[in-house]
Amino acid sequence: MPLYHYTDAQAVQSIIENRKIWLTDTKFLNDSQELFNGLEIIESQIESSSDSELQDLQYLNKALGYLKESFNEFVRLGPEIEPVFVFSLSSNKDTLSQWRAYGSYAIEFDEVALKRELNLLVIRCIYDEENKITEAKKYIKSALLKINSKLIENKGSLNDCGGIVTQLFVDASVFKNKGFIEEGEARVFISASDIAYPEGVSYRPKNDMLIPYVEFEIPINCIKSICVGPMVNQEQAYSSMKAFVEKIDWLCASGSSDNEFKISVVKSKISYRG
Repeated sequence: MPLYHYTDAQAVQSIIENRKIWLTDTKFLNDSQELFNGLEIIESQIESSSDSELQDLQYLNKALGYLKESFNEFVRLGPEIEPVFVFSLSSNKDTLSQWRAYGSYAIEFDEVALKRELNLLVIRCIYDEENKITEAKKYIKSALLKINSKLIENKGSLNDCGGIVTQLFVDASVFKNKGFIEEGEARVFISASDIAYPEGVSYRPKNDMLIPYVEFEIPINCIKSICVGPMVNQEQAYSSMKAFVEKIDWLCASGSSDNEFKISVVKSKISYRG
């Protein structure tokens, strides 16, 4: 299934030339409050967790106590110690709200290729309140089962359980306010434990602030097309982008592993000119 990254011309050029995407620290996303929605839901469901299927777990009380304490601690300090980085995509093609909010170009990524070639975690955001509760219960149940298994394996010791709490934080990060449902967002996640942290983190200036991000290499065949959005000089923008992509295609064809791949360039069908 195709996924789209709406952005500007500079980012398109960088991603295609360097074969890298940038994943931003979740604490520095555009909506600074959006993570709290998911965290609050997870916390409330942990407090009320009483799944009958879990009652026979050997270490249920210990696992539940650890999860409550550790998740609360992670919410308070964890993202500072072990941040999670995200790359945002949309399942919606050629959408006016996305053009207005994020830029004049959309890179079409092949979701299957992203997962197959990079083993990346791609998760679609959840907007419906009832679905959030349902999914939160599933995430918590999975976490408790994993913690219980670790306790059995370690004869009652809570060693090696930290990653389970980090995963629960990632799970919470896909809950978004229903007011943003038109975005149809999907997210690519990487946690600090997946990279050389902190030396693997770079910083870029934005609005008088340095934004932490990590780079992740992608094969060119993860990209299917570039859509030139609605703008005053769309025809010129399309012409220059097409020439740029044709050069990249030529370089790929004269190279080794990418010689059967071609990126198409298309124009938005929306007449809005900003």
